[in-house]
Amino acid sequence: MSNLNYLIDQGWVKTLNIEKTVTVKGGTIPSTVTWYEIAAPGIDAFEDASDFQQAARYEGININATGSNVITLGDGNVVNVQFKQLHESLTELKAAIAESSLSDEQKFDMSVDIESIKDQLAKVKPDKTIISHIWSGLEKAAAVAGLVEAFERVRPLIQSLLQ
Repeated sequence: MSNLNYLIDQGWVKTLNIEKTVTVKGGTIPSTVTWYEIAAPGIDAFEDASDFQQAARYEGININATGSNVITLGDGNVVNVQFKQLHESLTELKAAIAESSLSDEQKFDMSVDIESIKDQLAKVKPDKTIISHIWSGLEKAAAVAGLVEAFERVRPLIQSLLQ
């Protein structure tokens, strides 16, 4: 039993309680049946990880202990809460790039640069030199690709960060 409790505490096993009532001559008696089921972490411990899983981006680091307001977004990205709007705008820009008529190589390069900026947004003090350098390269590519309008929506947020 102690081994089962350990597995439950570690999240490797789930407890499922099914409540029923049993009818007897004197009325009904409530009854609970407990079932145990292996959970996803338990399966992962014995099998290879699924192709659908994403590795923790900053595994082994307690990002909540950094003294800043850091949040994890639905896509698994970590961002300092003060840069959330910029992060979301960069995600929209990346989507616009993906839908553009650029070559796949150009789309990939620009998307990687956007992700590099987004990575800086996890820091309490993003490196402005890195962001500025990447952003200027992206702007030049945007002018050639006809994505100026999409970049104009992000520009004020980037500029306020770089000040």
